Amino acid sequence: MTPEQAARAIFEACESEDWQNLAAFWPPGDSSLNDYKNYGGLQIVSLGKPFKARISIAKLIAMQPNLRNQFKSTTGDFEASSVFVPYEMRLKNGTIRKWQLSIRCDNPEHRWYYDGGM
Repeated sequence: MTPEQAARAIFEACESEDWQNLAAFWPPGDSSLNDYKNYGGLQIVSLGKPFKARISIAKLIAMQPNLRNQFKSTTGDFEASSVFVPYEMRLKNGTIRKWQLSIRCDNPEHRWYYDGGM
């Protein structure tokens, strides 16, 4: 499954209020799934091209100085483990949201899991 297919499946599960199918994209042990049921009935307006982000270690340390020791011997930047899929959706109440869905597939099962962005 590609990142775009995974994102589409997540949004389609919300659209049809198929919470069992949505749960398949939730990381094991994550109990926040119920928080997302207010996305039931949403409509996808558009999905953009998936991308990976690069994180600057200097900027990360500037934002979170407590991480300085953790990245002491590391310089430059690194690629985030999540894939971001830009989207535009219309909620049931008519509100339009634009953001990036964050999904990841860095587990032994090679499954796509929701990682944020809704």
